[in-house]
This record gives sequence, structure tokens and C-alpha cells, in this order.
Amino acid sequence: MTWRYRRLLLNRRSYNGVCWWCGGIADSREHQYKRADVVREFGSGPYSGLVRWRGADSYRIRGPNSNVLKFGRTLCQPCNNVRSQPFDQAYDSFIEHLRANERQIILARVIHLPAVWGNWTDGSVALARYFVKHIGCRLADADVEVPAELIGFLDGQLPLRSLLFGWEIRADLLVTFEYKQLPPDSLWLGGLRSHTQARTGDIVAIDSHVGYRWFRLSWVYDDRLQSTAPAVPGPDLALNIGYSTKWTEIARMGLAIELRRRREAVSGWLRSKFGT
Repeated sequence: MTWRYRRLLLNRRSYNGVCWWCGGIADSREHQYKRADVVREFGSGPYSGLVRWRGADSYRIRGPNSNVLKFGRTLCQPCNNVRSQPFDQAYDSFIEHLRANERQIILARVIHLPAVWGNWTDGSVALARYFVKHIGCRLADADVEVPAELIGFLDGQLPLRSLLFGWEIRADLLVTFEYKQLPPDSLWLGGLRSHTQARTGDIVAIDSHVGYRWFRLSWVYDDRLQSTAPAVPGPDLALNIGYSTKWTEIARMGLAIELRRRREAVSGWLRSKFGT
């Protein structure tokens, strides 16, 4: 991987009903959590006790099309429903493979991309474009201008230089699911964090994450950095072991080794739970 620096900044912008992708009328709302994921995990509804948490606030969810699960109107219908359909299909194939092969993937910490798509190179680019579309909606919804590089990537331009992805198995979630005896059906959306210059207040980078069950895709956009690495490395996509810095649940389980400092312990625990 190589890097070089540029002197560009992210801009604040309110789209005011304009599609951030094509400039048309923004009359469509993208799901913050993929609708297919909501149905796969919780059924087609109506739901009686399903909630979404934002900090200390909770919001009832009645069905998979609840407005609580959507961004504002940031896209036009053709962009949201037609142009991006191949991206949605690539994501669905990826998650279905992950869901059907959880045990093997957690043990190996690798997703073999040719097992997901017949043409894994095209499939992986389409998957990256699904996440870029999601990120574009998040930025537009937060009144941050979607960088031209991201729009160009959706339109077929390669490579994607200023957006970095991190692919993780969340060991802390797996441990919490077991300790609290919770079902692993869960969807996650991290807060949108901006990094600003102290002197000017200009936004220089933004990061967040999105998660499905124990899988997390973390991302950071920083247009001062330019990577030559592919957005989705393959054919074998390696997964890092991720965890938070809060270990109260793990401590209560009586694990002897501090997992924050001993990644081998996490690997051993995963193997003891998912291995033969």
C-alpha cells in the first residue's frame, strides 16, 4: 500500500431535496439498515417489541419499512431503485454467504470471495459500491457534501483512493451474546464522527461503521490520503478481530487473559466456541 497527500477538505452542504448522486429530485429514502437484513433477522413484521436505540433514546419499529430505519430524502428513485440495483444484489449475496457460513468464517477469519460471486472481482467492486452509496446517504443526511470521488466511483471510475474499509469479526459482540444469552440477530450503525482542524473547524476526515450480527464494516474517508489498495482485497478477504475497550462483560465471564492485549486469547476463545 502506498500513500500520498493532498490539500483538500470536506465541505458542509445541505442538499435541500436534491439527489446527491445525479442532481435530480430527491424523492426516495434509502434504508440505513438494509431492508433484506431486517427481514432476514426479524421477519416481515409487524413487530411488537422491536426497537432501535440511539444513545439513551429508543424508537419503536413496526415493520421493515419504518421511517426509523431510513435516511431522509437524499436520493432520487432511479438512483436508489435502478442504478444501484447491482450493488444491492452484490451485498445481498455477500451477507447471505456470511450468514450461511458463520461458523467456518469465524474460525478461518477469512471470506473466500469466489464462493460468494461467480466473478468475484466484479462482485467485490459492486459490494464496495453498495457501501459507498450507504456512506453517501449518511453524509448527505448529515449535511456534509458527498465527495466527487465517491460519486465517480459509483459511476464506474476506479480506483477508490480516499476511502478505507476495515473488515472485522466483533469478538466483544460474540462474548456478549453468549454471556447475556442473547440471540445474535442484531444490526448496528455507528455514530458519524468528524475530525476537524482545531484552528479553522474544517472537516478533514469522517468515519463510522455498519454491522450485521458479529460482522462489522468500518470506514474512514480522508481525502488527504490516497491508497492504491483495492477496496475489497481478494480472493480471500481477511477479517480482523475487533473489540471495544470496555471489558466488564468479559471480566464477569472470568477470562484470565486481558483480551485487549492478547489477540491470541480471542482467537483461542473463538476456536473453543466454534471449533470441533
